[in-house]
Amino acid sequence: MLDKVKMLLGIEDDSKNDLINYHIESVTQKILNYTGQDTLPEGCNYIVIELVVARMKGTSQNVKTITRGDVSITYESTQELKPYEKELSNYMTVRII
Repeated sequence: MLDKVKMLLGIEDDSKNDLINYHIESVTQKILNYTGQDTLPEGCNYIVIELVVARMKGTSQNVKTITRGDVSITYESTQELKPYEKELSNYMTVRII
């Protein structure tokens, strides 16, 4: 996913790899939490890529707070996946406790 995100953003060096990987992990975890899956279904890769690209471009519609000193960006987790709810519902699992 890293290479696809970098290609879509036109990034040719490795200077943003750590930041991109952070966003990939963050979005992936949100999808796992939402669906109840233990591993990311392959069909969800495009969602991770689209959301990471939006975050990196600063076009994510769901930014809650931005702090510039020591860089901190918080996203509204409940809204970020909203456009993908229909697709993600195909991967949701029910867990009996």
